[in-house]
Amino acid sequence: MNIEERYEIARLIAKEVTGTLDEEERRRLEGWIAARAGNREEHGEILRRLEREVDEQGSVDVAREWDRFKHRVAARRPARAWRRVAAAVVAGVIATAGYVYLSPGDPVPAASLPATGIVKRHKATLVLADGERVMISDSSRGVIPAPGEVQIVARDNRLQYEERGASDNLPPAYHTVIVPHGGEYELLLSDGTRVWLNSGSRVTFPARFTGDTREVEMRGEVCFDVAGRPGQPFIVKAGEVSLRVLGTLFNVEAYPDEPVVTTLVNGSLRLSAGTREQLLRPGQQVTVVDGRVESREVDAAGSVEWINGVFNFTGTPLRTIMTRLARWYDVEVSYRDPPAGDARFTLEIKRYDNIASVLSKIEQTGRVRFSIEGNRVSVEE
Repeated sequence: MNIEERYEIARLIAKEVTGTLDEEERRRLEGWIAARAGNREEHGEILRRLEREVDEQGSVDVAREWDRFKHRVAARRPARAWRRVAAAVVAGVIATAGYVYLSPGDPVPAASLPATGIVKRHKATLVLADGERVMISDSSRGVIPAPGEVQIVARDNRLQYEERGASDNLPPAYHTVIVPHGGEYELLLSDGTRVWLNSGSRVTFPARFTGDTREVEMRGEVCFDVAGRPGQPFIVKAGEVSLRVLGTLFNVEAYPDEPVVTTLVNGSLRLSAGTREQLLRPGQQVTVVDGRVESREVDAAGSVEWINGVFNFTGTPLRTIMTRLARWYDVEVSYRDPPAGDARFTLEIKRYDNIASVLSKIEQTGRVRFSIEGNRVSVEE
């Protein structure tokens, strides 16, 4: 690969970081990554170098690094220089395009934002088959009384269903777990399937599974780690989308008035939307909106990092980020300067931080400022 070709790859990586790749550019970058094993390694190293340069120096001198690179090419030592200059080119494109790259270790300066009690909580409401509502939180412990053939135990931020007898003659009792904005909760179903519910989400499921299938309904954002049961597939219904699996890990976003986004981490998954069907492979993300089905390759592991207390965005508009923050911390967001919502950010931040700490992380870029009054957050340039 000559200098111009390497520069072009660096430019594509920069557009990948800022989330501005068009479909043809994405295919070219993915083709380069897949062409040989070393390319995938170089791709990862370029992103790591970018993070280190920005973390250590606060910026990257693109012209200096490009001159160094050309000198090393002339000295027939291009390989050692390529990854460093590519990171510099990526940083330069990001800077001139008005994007910001933040790593998890970026220091948070003394915040201009006031201390606030708006934090993420483990909390949910369990609705039993008879309509009884039980409030649960991270302090809930012990058995929740409920009729039927299951025992419901609250422990360690999780609601766990345990079968205590079996009779397929009884009709299934359907329960619902509802997680409000500002909350999240984990659920262990009676078949061993693990379910993580994000803010503003709900799942309706039978207390125990009988019959030929295991069916649940959901909305919001939910991650499923499905226990394998040959001959009894697991089916998730999310709006217009139906997902059929035997055993796999996947994430579904199905908030009202938003597209349904399904990301497969491992295993296999068959998606149905109207008359369309598609078999997903690991690393694939499918978006369904108004009957249209769109597919792309993604870092699938990043889509489920929220279950480990981390949120991750790549080249994402601030408006999208703030919509999620509004759910996670149960706040209202307004824009004094509407164009501020178009600024794009690459972020990886611990989600359990006080919201003031999260906003300070973004504010340090100098692109936007926030003010907090009660549970209202205002954004301005």
